[in-house]
Amino acid sequence: MNWLDPCRRLAQVTRDRTLRYIEGLQEPELRWLPRHDANPILWILWHIGEYEEKLLWTYYNQAPIYRFGKSCKDCSIQDIPARDAILDYLESTRQAFWAFLDQLDERQLQPPVPSVITNDTPLYEFIFQSIYHEMHHTGQIAYIRRLMGKPISSS
Repeated sequence: MNWLDPCRRLAQVTRDRTLRYIEGLQEPELRWLPRHDANPILWILWHIGEYEEKLLWTYYNQAPIYRFGKSCKDCSIQDIPARDAILDYLESTRQAFWAFLDQLDERQLQPPVPSVITNDTPLYEFIFQSIYHEMHHTGQIAYIRRLMGKPISSS
């Protein structure tokens, strides 16, 4: 077993939890603002996908190609794409992430990824940051859901 195997399992467990936390929520609930200065769940999902994609852009030293024409950070609430478009985006970014991990070997994990964003962080840390990032936002999704009075199923 190499370092990438548990990394892949952790990424999958985290994504499964993220998707479970939005089960049963309709479009208006996914767009609900817990406060005027907070982001809705759909925006958070978009941000998760974009952050994961950023790992690839950074590693390959590629300019961002924003799926929806702009970064989630540059959009207004009205510009957030529909639920199905966001879920398709999450799936496609995850498939690209899997393909990226599949082509790596252990020797590639130690050298730093040269980037202003990562401060020359070793690739394995950058990969883990991407997974941890989703874990963090999954907790926010759970919290927003509870604020709506929508409990999370225990299954």
